[in-house]
Amino acid sequence: MADSVKRILKEFCVIWGSPEPDGFGGSTFSNPVQAKCRWDDVTEVVIDPKGQDINSNATIYLETPVTVQSYIMRGPIDSNTPNNPTDYPGAFPVRLVNSYSRRNKPTLYVVRL
Repeated sequence: MADSVKRILKEFCVIWGSPEPDGFGGSTFSNPVQAKCRWDDVTEVVIDPKGQDINSNATIYLETPVTVQSYIMRGPIDSNTPNNPTDYPGAFPVRLVNSYSRRNKPTLYVVRL
């Protein structure tokens, strides 16, 4: 039987890892990577691990690991993709990540922006 999750991962997104201090009061990001995903523009209130309500403007499903404070941009990576996602208005910080282990299949990550 085909993996039903792989069938819905038809779009691309670009992911930057969580920022790291650069030693000069700023932050640097890992190089951007492209991943297959499903991107749903849906606004909803979700509860973070601290029990706080947060407003989410999109839900992204993917099999590539991400962490809170990473950045995600909708679309494929190209020569215009910046190394710093804060320089690009289409890149958004990850606010919540839920992961779901699946037997004999890659983990599914559900990301809220």
